[in-house]
Amino acid sequence: MSLEEYTNLDKNSFTYWLERETREVGGSGVGSSFSFRIYRRSNKSTVYTRENRMTDGEYCWFSDLGQSPNEVFPKVRQSIMDIVNAAAEADYHKVLAVEYGKYGKALQWKIAFLYNPDKFLPIYQSDVISNACKSMGFDKPKAELHEQYTFLLNQKPDDVNTIDYANQLYKKYNLNDKVRYWVAAPGPGASEWPEFLKSGVYALGWNEVGDLRDFEDKADLQNDLVAANDKSKSDRKNDALALWNISKVMKPGDVIFVKRGLHEYVGYGVVKSYYVFNAANETYPHQIEVDWKKEGSWIAESQIVKKTLTDITNDKDDVRDLINLIINDKPAAKPIINPTSGFFWLNANPKIWKIADFEIGQHQSYTAFNANGNKRRMFDCFESIQPGDLIVGYESSPSMKVVAIFECTAGLHEDENEIQRIEFKIQRFLNKPIAWENLIQVEAFKDADVVKNNQGSLYRLTQSQFEAIMSLEYDVDLPKYTIENLKSDSFIDDNKLEKMVSYLDRKKNIILQGPPGTGKTFVAKKLAYALMGEKDDSRIEMVQFHQSVSYEDFIQGYRPTDSGSFKLKNGNFYKLCARALKNTDKPYFFVIDEINRGNLSKIFGELLMLIESDKRSQEYAINLMYSDSEESRFYVPPNVHIIGTMNTADRSLSVVDYALRRRFAFFDLIPEFNEKFKVFLRGLNVANELIDKISSRMNRLNAEIAEDLGVGFRIGHSFFTPNSETIPNNDWFTDVVEFEIKPLLDEYYFDDSSQVDTKIAMLK
Repeated sequence: MSLEEYTNLDKNSFTYWLERETREVGGSGVGSSFSFRIYRRSNKSTVYTRENRMTDGEYCWFSDLGQSPNEVFPKVRQSIMDIVNAAAEADYHKVLAVEYGKYGKALQWKIAFLYNPDKFLPIYQSDVISNACKSMGFDKPKAELHEQYTFLLNQKPDDVNTIDYANQLYKKYNLNDKVRYWVAAPGPGASEWPEFLKSGVYALGWNEVGDLRDFEDKADLQNDLVAANDKSKSDRKNDALALWNISKVMKPGDVIFVKRGLHEYVGYGVVKSYYVFNAANETYPHQIEVDWKKEGSWIAESQIVKKTLTDITNDKDDVRDLINLIINDKPAAKPIINPTSGFFWLNANPKIWKIADFEIGQHQSYTAFNANGNKRRMFDCFESIQPGDLIVGYESSPSMKVVAIFECTAGLHEDENEIQRIEFKIQRFLNKPIAWENLIQVEAFKDADVVKNNQGSLYRLTQSQFEAIMSLEYDVDLPKYTIENLKSDSFIDDNKLEKMVSYLDRKKNIILQGPPGTGKTFVAKKLAYALMGEKDDSRIEMVQFHQSVSYEDFIQGYRPTDSGSFKLKNGNFYKLCARALKNTDKPYFFVIDEINRGNLSKIFGELLMLIESDKRSQEYAINLMYSDSEESRFYVPPNVHIIGTMNTADRSLSVVDYALRRRFAFFDLIPEFNEKFKVFLRGLNVANELIDKISSRMNRLNAEIAEDLGVGFRIGHSFFTPNSETIPNNDWFTDVVEFEIKPLLDEYYFDDSSQVDTKIAMLK
């Protein structure tokens, strides 16, 4: 093999084959071309001055290998031959002992696999190897990498090839493979979006810096940008960050949301490859392959970040909203419509003013007379609109979409120039713009004035017409959720979860009981999702019982009005049952947190009979306490399910009476400091030592508590499931023990403080 065959710019070299052409068996993630020890440069305009590196303009290499390419390459070639020979002998120790890849051992292991695929595993990440070994029973302290590989290969089933086996291990034990979310601009004004979409790439410019794999320091990249563009460092900081992210941070599986301007998204995709420098594209050479999933137009509710490429992974709310908006086509929350408002429709000509160009809360006005001084059509609408009225913001041809909701801030009045106008502000942008062709298919909208004659500006709508328009924004597919998702989300044994779902479906009513911190409320909602088969929060009602909750709150009762009189109002459970009766093909759920904190006989009243699974029909309908006619007879629909939660450690709670108990199935939730819990913490990059410390010490503490007070007083795992803002380290563990666990133990052992001190000392 010659130097030209080893590294060139024609995509037929050994290095290109090793890193790009063999991606189906995994990328080694070398990051820098220096990992190959010597490589041919794509950009020869600058000369390296960094320590330990040399260049003759044509090639770059590490200075400790020699002073010229002719001196360096024979050493590199010999290293490759040593790897191949060791691979032929299946000698893992020899393969890893060869000095080849400058940063880690991934490259020589990949070469060995490619030359002897039956005896080597295509796994190049040490943390995946370590996690797999520990989980499969090999936990030798300070084990060498070749020992770990040997163990894993010995565990491979005979009927599974090495590639499939490696994929199984990688999928199961790659605990740090965190998906990152990005907002990206495809050129100024999204000018390159059609080309990127067609080519299946996302790309950046700044070709003057050459192949980004040459850079190992972001500061060096920024310096080169400054030098090439004759601008200050502050001017190039964001540019350098974008280039660094596309070449060093973005990886397969990441999600890109594509923006146009500051108020519109136009698509999203999933990254397929690591960075590649495409020298043939002089304008946008810095590329990654992307599987573009969707294109369209989604108006943002708030201003989009201005940078070319932004990592939004840690902005959990933004990520959630974008997933709902673009991927799931489902907005985060449905706005409440005030029935006392008036409702109108306003046509906006995008050739004159484009709604998306304005900010939420920004005030606009509209004149009641046209440029010729004549009254606009439907002039009575201008005369009748009042502050607080809602206006559907519609962009006419060529957009022909409802894109925003306005709120009137001033009715018809003369401004300082004696021009009559109305004023309004942009209340919100629609999560999903509604096309005119979809609107005119809606039955309730067909009789609207704007449909009969759409040549005017401002039209009146009825509330039903307004609601019909808004319903299209939310008529979308919901994210799926199965029992397999439930198993992944919970630390509970899989068989037990299946039993819970089965009982909830059959018995209709279950109670999750357990000590504090066992995830009762969390599991309750996930059980509802699993039985639905999707995440539809509109079919879940959640309340918390306490001593003040009454039958009138729960079912029905008279409540005072603003006028000083009383009016019969339906309670939360009655309302849910009414909704369920209108949609009997779908299950509905009523979740009662801390169910035994309330006076259950008083709250449920005559419903104690109606909630039984075999009494869920019109046959068992009864008159409620405040009913005044036969037409108001009530029964609990068969598609309504009740999930209660109970804290077994609260001494203040009354015992649940037997009449209620026999109508529920009870499931015990216990502290789960098990393997699922450990895997969850590893996924948050918690150190193994800390994970073992939490599990062993909490299990010991719970054993002592169970012996002293009973199993219902143990302490659950939820105390040690940190949120996204928490750094889960030893300081975090100490804080949880001191400020969350200790107060609970103080309550448990209120008459024996020495017990508390001893147990806290053991935990720390």
